[in-house]
Amino acid sequence: MEADLDGEASNEQEIEDLEGDIDIDLTVEDIALGKSALAKVRSLTPLIFSVCQLNEHLLQITKLAKQIFHNSILQEDLVTCCVRSKIEAKQIRRSVPT
Repeated sequence: MEADLDGEASNEQEIEDLEGDIDIDLTVEDIALGKSALAKVRSLTPLIFSVCQLNEHLLQITKLAKQIFHNSILQEDLVTCCVRSKIEAKQIRRSVPT
């Protein structure tokens, strides 16, 4: 228990030492500017979250497309589905540097 009290006293002394070194002159305009910046960041949070979700969905679709491309049975099933739906089946190929 004494060690905890000594640790707390030490922490308080370190905080007091740091407070003595801080010399910040803030004006009302600086504080208003800071509040405005925080409000803008908070308003963008839902948009950033939506973009992250969209990116995750695109990654999942890309992984699925790779699985389909490398699976001949799925490719045949997709061609059959396209024929039934009267959609022209196409296979996209792109050059890959080797």
